[in-house]
Amino acid sequence: MSAFYPTIAGIFKLKNIPDYLEVKNFAENVQNPYLPFRTAVRSIIKRGTMLGKTVKTLQWRYTEWDEGNRNTELYDETSDPDEYINLAANPAYSSIIVEMKKILNQKE
Repeated sequence: MSAFYPTIAGIFKLKNIPDYLEVKNFAENVQNPYLPFRTAVRSIIKRGTMLGKTVKTLQWRYTEWDEGNRNTELYDETSDPDEYINLAANPAYSSIIVEMKKILNQKE
């Protein structure tokens, strides 16, 4: 669902906004674009028969292909912004993967 309605409703201070809306009101960010509004973004992509779900933070990008059954990817966006080194199979990053999976699967 788009954040358009909750944001416009917030800017114009509309009343009786439905409780069932799951998206965030970004009115404060429209009025002050330097305010932080999100710590992670998620996306879904289809490549052939594979479905990839991705979560990206300032430091990490984590992707699961077909729920992780086909492949997983973890990149350190700070030290490897071109994403050459997939860290997903490295046990030293297992706690990062656990955290990224939580973010990937959470409801907003």
